[in-house]
Amino acid sequence: MDETEEPAVETNTITAKGKKDEVEHTISVIYDFGEVLEDSVDMFGGALVHAKFKASAKIDGQAKIRRDVGAGKSAEEIQESFLTWKPGMPTERKAKDPVDVLIGKWKDMTEDDRANMLRRLKAAE
Repeated sequence: MDETEEPAVETNTITAKGKKDEVEHTISVIYDFGEVLEDSVDMFGGALVHAKFKASAKIDGQAKIRRDVGAGKSAEEIQESFLTWKPGMPTERKAKDPVDVLIGKWKDMTEDDRANMLRRLKAAE
């Protein structure tokens, strides 16, 4: 590997959990995906590797859109944010306002839960 290549990440183990007849199973298998991109392209072909990349990147993009909508961004703001977005790279996430979180939960709370919450809030003053 030359110095411009990134070290390979161990990704050859596939693990899944399932349930059959009320019994939980966790199964792991080893599958050779190749060690680096070039290996994968040699093994599976560039078209398949690119198609799988695009499918995964679309899922990442959908998650970003949902987060942005939840943060109140407009369609135009979201589109603009994709100009610098890179699939698979962490994005800055803004913490949710705790008051907004409480307001969002308020409608689902019982009267007792609301009364307890009000008591706790008053005690925190």
